[in-house]
Amino acid sequence: MADVGDFAFDACDCPPPVVATPPVLVDPQSSGNLSGPGRFGIDVDAVLDVPLRWNLASGTRNLGNNLARRLGTVLGSMPDDPNYGFDLRDMLNGGFTPTQLGQLRASVVAECLKDPRVQDCQAAFSWNSPQAAFTATLTITTADGVFTFVLGVSDVSVALLDSQVNQ
Repeated sequence: MADVGDFAFDACDCPPPVVATPPVLVDPQSSGNLSGPGRFGIDVDAVLDVPLRWNLASGTRNLGNNLARRLGTVLGSMPDDPNYGFDLRDMLNGGFTPTQLGQLRASVVAECLKDPRVQDCQAAFSWNSPQAAFTATLTITTADGVFTFVLGVSDVSVALLDSQVNQ
């Protein structure tokens, strides 16, 4: 057996294993502050599932992904952060009184405000008949301005459908 670093394998014509370096999830140009191109962080461009082929997301796209992920996670399901999450999918197929709709809006806003990049949040909902899916429109205020994110909610996913910078 031949030793190559931490790996041992039989002598053959096989190349030594390649150990991949994980991607940098913080923009090196940001110097640790929340300004510049990576001010909202850099992460895998995914919400609930990591696709087979993936890209990195930064800026408002990353913030939108993070908020969609937060709103598609069951409260208490993250062992390291039991206060993370509010699963919008639980709101499907139910009729809402004005009071319940106000409580839903308040819960979504409170969950978004847990993200330190979010200074203010407004939420609006529109249901598709017969309430099997709905969209949530979030107007998010950050230090860099106001952004609108549209999330599509179905029984299987919470997806970021659109993001816009408000002028």
